[in-house]
Amino acid sequence: MTRLFFNPSITVHDEQISGQELKTFTKDLVARDYIENSAAVKSDWVIEHKDDVQKDLEKLVFVVFGAGAALGPFQHLLRLGKISVVAVDVPVEPVWEGLMNSINNSSAKVHIPRLGNSRGCDLIKQAPEIIRWLSDLEPGKRMVIGNYAYADSANFIKVTLAMDAICAAVAEFRGRDRIAFSYLCSPTDIFTAPDEVVKCSREKYNALSFSSLFRPWLNPLSGGRFFTPNFAPDSNIVDCVIMQQGPNYALAKRIQHWRAMIMREKGYIVSSNIAPASRTESVMKQKLLKAAYDGSAYFDINIFDPKTANSLMTLLLLHDVCNPRAGEHIKHPFDLFSDGCCHGGMWRNPHRARSITEIAAVLNLMNQYKGPALFVCGLLYGAARTSRSARLTSKI
Repeated sequence: MTRLFFNPSITVHDEQISGQELKTFTKDLVARDYIENSAAVKSDWVIEHKDDVQKDLEKLVFVVFGAGAALGPFQHLLRLGKISVVAVDVPVEPVWEGLMNSINNSSAKVHIPRLGNSRGCDLIKQAPEIIRWLSDLEPGKRMVIGNYAYADSANFIKVTLAMDAICAAVAEFRGRDRIAFSYLCSPTDIFTAPDEVVKCSREKYNALSFSSLFRPWLNPLSGGRFFTPNFAPDSNIVDCVIMQQGPNYALAKRIQHWRAMIMREKGYIVSSNIAPASRTESVMKQKLLKAAYDGSAYFDINIFDPKTANSLMTLLLLHDVCNPRAGEHIKHPFDLFSDGCCHGGMWRNPHRARSITEIAAVLNLMNQYKGPALFVCGLLYGAARTSRSARLTSKI
């Protein structure tokens, strides 16, 4: 069997870093409170056991539902050498033109589903066919099914249910020794945080800072909308939900979380790490959301470059499926998500994420359009002065 050359690395500023440089980079992210130490530990393990990981990769076949997803592992998996990958995405030619460019430049063995003469398949409409295909595919290897497909609105629930049904059916056929599951959790969701994280957040909230100067009057004036504490008293629940994502998104993520916990309870290998918010193309097209992302630095929240987030999360995935002792320390089902968390600073922030996003957007726009912002502030100040003068005149 031809051995592949595996060198664990991630992409930072369009350059590959590995070895000690990679370890230093993840430790710096920990020091800045952007990822948890457990994430750096996972990355370090892959670096230190790269020969073992290389051998394991030859025994695995990665199925990527949503191969074209911006934060899925597909592109990074293709760089790992002669491994087996299954690319699953919608039968839309522009999607596959981009995927094929990457596939043709890779030495990986890539399986592609076909619908007649078209590449791709419909997870919702063709679930039975996909189940039969995956159940018999490369039977001598452990199959890692990655659930990364996304669709807008209610279709996200439909495609999530389809992936869930496929996972359950293929698991029953292949058995625990020949299958594993992977998911990517969104940081803008609800989780339980470790005590250490809660303590850090509360210490920051009580410390003197720029936001603490405005919080005493802006929080009550907004009815608790702005500068809300990240954690309620006597609670470890971190609520980073952004309401604009809608109920369909929230329900779809609940389905994935439940399936991950159920399969792990049954003894299957499950990787379900929280990925950081990233500057994906779809997000940066939305002006207000882009402004919020660009302004998040004012509140020490780091929005990752998609290539960095993608490659880092792939390393964590490799740890979860290749380390025989992965998850041994997990005591509660919810710990599956907090272990190896890459929240970008949202968890350890003194404020709840959605209570500062609008302010971050405003600060960014004011910085971007300094002239108009000063003009508007001048108008508001002038209007306030005029109103005050009018009230004084009426009293006289």
